Amino acid sequence: MHIAIDASRATRPHPTGTENYARQMIEQLVRVERGVRWTLFFRDEPGEWLASLPHVERIVLPRDRLWTYTALAPALLGLRPDVFWEPAHVLPPTVPLAGIPSLVTVHDLGYEHFPEAHTLAQRLYLRLTTRYHARAATHIAADSEATRRDLIEFYGATPEKISVVPLGVDQARFCPVMDAARLAEVRAHYATGERFLLYVGTLQPRKNVHRLVRAFAPIAAEFPEIRLVLAGGQGWLADDLQATIDMLGITAQVARPGYVADEDLPALLSAAEALLLPSLFEGFGLPVLEAMACGTPVLTSATSSLPEVAGNTALLVNPMSETQITDAMRLLLTQPALRLALRERGLARAATFTWERSAAAIFELLRELNGKAKGKRQKAKGKSNGGSEIDSIVILNLPIHSLTWEETMKQIAQMIEQGEPHQLVTVNPEFLMRATQESDFMDVLRRADLVLPDGVGLLMAARWQGQCFADRITGSDLTPRLADEAAERGWRLYLLGAAPGVAEKAAQRLRALHPTLEIIADGSDPALNGPPELIARIREAAPELLLVAYGAPKQDIWIDQFGRQTEVPVQIGIGGSLDFIAGVVPRAPVAWQRVGLEWLWRLKEEPWRWRRMTALPRFVLAAGWEALAKR
Repeated sequence: MHIAIDASRATRPHPTGTENYARQMIEQLVRVERGVRWTLFFRDEPGEWLASLPHVERIVLPRDRLWTYTALAPALLGLRPDVFWEPAHVLPPTVPLAGIPSLVTVHDLGYEHFPEAHTLAQRLYLRLTTRYHARAATHIAADSEATRRDLIEFYGATPEKISVVPLGVDQARFCPVMDAARLAEVRAHYATGERFLLYVGTLQPRKNVHRLVRAFAPIAAEFPEIRLVLAGGQGWLADDLQATIDMLGITAQVARPGYVADEDLPALLSAAEALLLPSLFEGFGLPVLEAMACGTPVLTSATSSLPEVAGNTALLVNPMSETQITDAMRLLLTQPALRLALRERGLARAATFTWERSAAAIFELLRELNGKAKGKRQKAKGKSNGGSEIDSIVILNLPIHSLTWEETMKQIAQMIEQGEPHQLVTVNPEFLMRATQESDFMDVLRRADLVLPDGVGLLMAARWQGQCFADRITGSDLTPRLADEAAERGWRLYLLGAAPGVAEKAAQRLRALHPTLEIIADGSDPALNGPPELIARIREAAPELLLVAYGAPKQDIWIDQFGRQTEVPVQIGIGGSLDFIAGVVPRAPVAWQRVGLEWLWRLKEEPWRWRRMTALPRFVLAAGWEALAKR
């Protein structure tokens, strides 16, 4: 199994919760099981991180702006991994378009609960991207049950496609620090040597820091020796925080050390009297878990995901009530028995949250996605014996059959053996877009006995749905293959239509290749009434195969109307196939055919086709939207 991961956040210089999550999970995932190939995409140079692991490929894509869209997206399109994991909710658009199974982790929807805590641009971006990812991702991992509920409520996400995977804590790193000298060192550096209450996180509105500071003011008066340490980088709308502190007259008792070095955080947590995190909203609340693992009592909010993490091991408060926050701080400073009980319960609860367990859950989801995708591909390639149902993939409301070339020829042979008239159609995106606008044509296609995928666009559309056609059955290749089979089996071919002289020239070339082939060339024009003499000629010739080259949709409508009267067992509209066989129009070089650009070659050779080609971008949009809706 080949798994690709967006590892861009794992190498940020000052990691916050999302960055720590990405790094911890990736470190565990790449060691979770052998036999898996991993490709990690970075924006910044990762140094020696994971460089020694032979099954891990590290790719650096340096780009300053729009990295996900301009660097990662095209790289994934070229790589085509079995499955892709996005740890930070921004899914590259090429992943669903290429049909790559994807798992996206969504951490929180706090901007929906507290829009005033975000800029207008942030809100619009987050709403647009999260709504898209909720539909486009094959599966979603939510940090908490609260985030899962929000995805369902705000964006109508399918409950079955969301799994809750809680975060973990590094048990080796976050544990009680007992070294008195080390504790004294961090107190001196961060809290001027005094006892302190600790806040850890970015200083931004949804963290409720202003209200926390105001709630601390009475505590500062009652306990002059206590400091409040606000550890974290400056966030949006935090410019007036210092003004609030100064206005309250508690400047000397509030320390703002900025970002805390990773090596200091466990000791800082262990030295604190308590961790204070009365956030308005959290998707998980990793500092709560880290504090509990260090044996530090916790005060946090009774809202969003925080009760899920804290359980009965913390003091839960209404984050909108300064009085409740103040009272809870006072309890933590004056009740040693309470502090000890919270410490013991917190240590026990934190031990149940490990990164190993989280990574194992993510890996299992990735493995399930890969397994389901393989199952769909195998089903699409399933055998089709006489009388059995043929697998199909529905694209733009048309079921299109999935057969290998060998199975297609067997189906045709069975139809000829049965003797009853059957209609086959080879469909490309242009056909399908026309059928979506002309209901009569769509009805013709749906009535056909066999609908086969001709055109690389259909293969791509199937991949977008997480499925795969067994083969691409092109009309241009089908005609010569039928001639080969007819010569071998003694079937008679009837070529009908095409430009004047083309059917006759194509017949000559096919006879030259197969001297025993019985073939009739009839360049008659289509007629709404048959005409009766044409029907009579066809019946008198008694062919097994009738290949009609009137062009779509005329040929398919003609077969649908008059096919039963001709009594020919197999009737197929073949479009311009006879032009290629006759040498009137050159076919695209094999290299162009292999990469699915035959349509572009034909446009180059026949510029007048540009109007018809306008159906292609419309097909991409329609099929892409259909795939998103089905997911």
